[in-house]
Amino acid sequence: MVRSGKFSLEIIDATTKKPFKEHFGLDGKTYAEVEPEIEYFLRISSNDPRQVCVTLDVDGKNLGYASALSCGKSVEKGLLSCENGVSEYCALKFNKLVNRNRNVSNKSNEEGEDGMPWTGCIKMKVYELVIKEGYHSAQKSYVSSWSANTDHVLKGLNVTSKKKALNSERGSKTFQESHKGGRKWGPGEKLLSVKLLYCSTVGLISAKVLAPPPPPDISGIHGSLSDIDSNDDDDDDDIKNHSKKPRLK
Repeated sequence: MVRSGKFSLEIIDATTKKPFKEHFGLDGKTYAEVEPEIEYFLRISSNDPRQVCVTLDVDGKNLGYASALSCGKSVEKGLLSCENGVSEYCALKFNKLVNRNRNVSNKSNEEGEDGMPWTGCIKMKVYELVIKEGYHSAQKSYVSSWSANTDHVLKGLNVTSKKKALNSERGSKTFQESHKGGRKWGPGEKLLSVKLLYCSTVGLISAKVLAPPPPPDISGIHGSLSDIDSNDDDDDDDIKNHSKKPRLK
């Protein structure tokens, strides 16, 4: 997990609930190693004595809601919808980008903000939690308006299979939580932000975050060119002997 102060953020598999393997790049940034078509949730944690307010951005787009986070708590988040006192969180999914670079001459913006071909980015922003006047009802309905970021299409990103560039889209796995009404609250002063990048294994190797795999071991392979040459000579003798045989009429 990536930490900042007493707060942490990690990407977890929607099925196993295990975090994806992370690597530290030479640039000091943290990269989660992921692959296309896998669904995920975001796990946020706090060891700060204050109750805080947290928002989440996926690929530069806010999920559209804020969450209260208390000390010692670790919660999972996704795309939110609420109705009749029940919150449902929908997973996100890693999506392999395809080459949409058609009739676009400007290639200066092919790389994302972190210098890699459309490396996905998760940001957690932490704010002071401010209590407001009044109470909110558990019956309040809400649906997250988040949608996949398509800036790569507008930039004319030239995606190759070698890079395996990824972004996020809506998944299908969900889980539900019940909630009650309570005091109204909102974000106050921003305290800090936490950023976690994600990319495919091939993309991380290409960006030199991961070392390339070792070359195949051929030490167990036996034989020599002399063996091949001697076999070729035998073949030549067979051809010569065959040419001396009489033809059948």
